[in-house]
Amino acid sequence: ISGALAGVLPRRAMAGFSHWSNPVSGGVDERSGRSFIYYDLIYGGYGARAHGDGPEALCPVFNATNIPVEVHEAHSPVLVRRLELMPDTGGAGQFRGGCGVRKDVELRTAAATVSLSGDRHRHQPLGLFGGRPGALARTVLNPDTDREEALASKAVRTLTRGDVLSIQLSGGGGYGDPAQRDPAAIARDIAEGYVTPQAAKREYGTHVPEV
Repeated sequence: ISGALAGVLPRRAMAGFSHWSNPVSGGVDERSGRSFIYYDLIYGGYGARAHGDGPEALCPVFNATNIPVEVHEAHSPVLVRRLELMPDTGGAGQFRGGCGVRKDVELRTAAATVSLSGDRHRHQPLGLFGGRPGALARTVLNPDTDREEALASKAVRTLTRGDVLSIQLSGGGGYGDPAQRDPAAIARDIAEGYVTPQAAKREYGTHVPEV
C-alpha cells in the first residue's frame, strides 16, 4: 500500500513499516497454582518519510502503549532478559527508517504454550525513492546457545522452564538516496546507537563523518 501511495503522493507516503508481534503464552503459574495468560505487544520501526526519520516502537493502529516489564513479571511467571532497540535495522536513506525492537523473555514455570503471530520474516519493509529496506524480523528460541532454533513467524510451540523466546522485529524502510543524508544526522545516529560505525560506512560510504 505504501508503495502504491508513493506513486501518487510521494511527499506524503511513508516507507515500509515493520509490523508488530503479539505472542500469547499460557500455562500454570507455580507460584500461585493458578492458570495464567501472558499477552504481549511488541512494536517495531516505522518507515521514514519525505520530511523525517521513521520513529521507533510505536503502536500502528489502536494507540496501545508499551506494557511495563514489571507488570509482566508480577503477573506472569516470566523474566524479561532484554528489551532494546536493535542498531542497523532501520533502512538507510536521506531519512532513516526506525529501528526494530528485540525482546527476550524467559519462562519461569514448568511449561507453557505460546502462539506466535509475527510478520516480516521473509519480506523486508520496502524503502522508497532510493531508500534501503528495513532488516528482516526473526523469532528465535534460546538465542546464543547450543539450543538456538529459528521459529516461523506464525507458530504454536510448547516451552519449558528456562526457555528464552526472542522476538526481534524488523526496522522500517528508508526514504531517499542515502548519499543525501545530512552528515550531522549520521553522526547523531552513531553517537546515539541507532547505527554502528561499520554499518554507517557501508551504507553511506565517504559520506560518514568522523565521530
